[in-house]
Amino acid sequence: MKAHPSVGKAIWLASCIRPSLALNVPYEDGLTMGQGYNTFLGQGLLHNAVMIGSASKRSEEPADNNSTGIFDFTEPSPVMPGVSLNEYFTAPTSEELARVVEEAEKASSDKEKRDGDSKMISDTKMTMPGCPADIRSQIEFVSDYTSYLKALGVNAASTISGYGQSASVSGGYLDESQFSSNTLTYIASISINKQRRFSNEKFTFNTEKYEANKRPFPTTFGNRYIQGFDMGGKLMARIMLTFDESSSKEEIKATAEASFGFWGVSGNLSTDVKNNLEKLSKKAKVTVNVFYQGDIGRQLQSQSDPSDKSNSAQQIFETAKSWSDTFLDMACSHDYRYEVLLDRYTNTGSFPQNVSIPHYTSAGAVAYLVLGGMVKNTELRKTLQSQGVLSQEEDLRIQQDEIELIDAQKEWIRKTAEDPSNAQKTADKLFKRSKDYLEKWTSHLAPESPYVDIKAFNQFETLRDPDTKAVTTYDCSQWYEPYGQGGWTWSRFRVCVPAQTEVFKLAVFRERSQYLWGSAWYWEKDAYPSYVTAGVDLKRIDGKPGSWKFSSGETTSKSINVHGGQEKLQPGRYKVLANFYQMGPYWDETPLSKVVDFDITVTRSN
Repeated sequence: MKAHPSVGKAIWLASCIRPSLALNVPYEDGLTMGQGYNTFLGQGLLHNAVMIGSASKRSEEPADNNSTGIFDFTEPSPVMPGVSLNEYFTAPTSEELARVVEEAEKASSDKEKRDGDSKMISDTKMTMPGCPADIRSQIEFVSDYTSYLKALGVNAASTISGYGQSASVSGGYLDESQFSSNTLTYIASISINKQRRFSNEKFTFNTEKYEANKRPFPTTFGNRYIQGFDMGGKLMARIMLTFDESSSKEEIKATAEASFGFWGVSGNLSTDVKNNLEKLSKKAKVTVNVFYQGDIGRQLQSQSDPSDKSNSAQQIFETAKSWSDTFLDMACSHDYRYEVLLDRYTNTGSFPQNVSIPHYTSAGAVAYLVLGGMVKNTELRKTLQSQGVLSQEEDLRIQQDEIELIDAQKEWIRKTAEDPSNAQKTADKLFKRSKDYLEKWTSHLAPESPYVDIKAFNQFETLRDPDTKAVTTYDCSQWYEPYGQGGWTWSRFRVCVPAQTEVFKLAVFRERSQYLWGSAWYWEKDAYPSYVTAGVDLKRIDGKPGSWKFSSGETTSKSINVHGGQEKLQPGRYKVLANFYQMGPYWDETPLSKVVDFDITVTRSN
């Protein structure tokens, strides 16, 4: 990925709450002091919505040294490998929508957008000699699509408005399927803020323009006005760690977070960081993408992409670190409008008391669901096109269906900006349309294999299925030889899992048991059988949590299947406890038992 010259209006950088300023948003060319602003749309509206008392102050405003620019729109990619397409392509439900609205309403009424479900790994305030700026270095772990967008600072409504036409970040940042794959995602950032104050200004609401306005207040004046500007810039890096099902997610996460000590620190990588990066290279594929705002773009355009496929994790991180080092070295030369300082209209003089200012907290939360739906719709079309399963006529039809959905989603943004009170009800109708689209076109997907591959002991043997007697390849444990209570009975068994299967099952194979009589051992026989019960406790280690218990019931068979009917396994790692319990032979009051504890790795068959 190439470095980008700016982030623009679709980027919402971290909020900085100040006593008189409820919200900060990124600067865009053309914004002026006193201009109306709609925080839901992420757009500046009517100029001179608020009059500034001291005209002389205007000459002190910083000049535009940079153009924020808008990128050409880049479509989301086809779904990542390893994701179950039929499970992934689902529309948001009414229940999910209601939950999002409820959570948003619980947030502070002073927040224009609630924080995503992210975990701050580090948050460091830095200083540089001779540089009068606030410098902050942060690393966040994001676990779902909405928190990922918010950590990047993406304004959902603004992105929807420009969908298919223009963008303020690379389209690759819209890909959603990474959160349904074996990928860990972090956002690392360095921000530089030089605050400029206009404390002596007197702001007065422009009643003349208000009285002349015939359009809805939110679409003309918005819900805030621009009080001033801060200077500075921000660099952000998306760090993605992709691993296979056999890897431990928690181990990779711990190794990665131990490696992040390089971020925002000058000098070479420490020995500990290098050692952790070497471990990380063996466990996961590391991808780092960087984008930024400000003059640093001129310095970094010619530098190599940190995610060169031939590079190790250390090389990739060292390249990314050089970007952050350059950014820090240039901190004091970042002298352009970076953040817009917004204030409430009610803090101005002459503001009419009968004007209702819209509140967008719930609508803003819903917009992220709408954007996620847009992305999935595009990902489905791109996946079908990459599979080559569509006829020319079908290809044109799905494009037209998607365009109609996009138009409806953009219309939802426009109407919600005017009246956010109906955001939930109208969005629910949108999601029903998306559901129809997904159901119509997922039927064209290339069939997924119903089978999964299972690895456990790496000891493969061809045996007959205990139930069907079909020749089957199993991955088997060692032989176990437990003795019963008092040493009066003995058994020999092993547990096996099918190397490829549609549903989970565990096979137990045992030899004829023996019992002690006097000084001699005798084989079990019809008159003195062994009664065996095999049970399984299955628990998923990574991914969506889940646990199951199965039992064979009591049997005298030498081979046993333990399964849960049609319980299908999803890719991932599982913990298995196989319980072998036997009564007899002959000595019914001397049971023997053994628990076999092992892990299995499940992958989707090609």
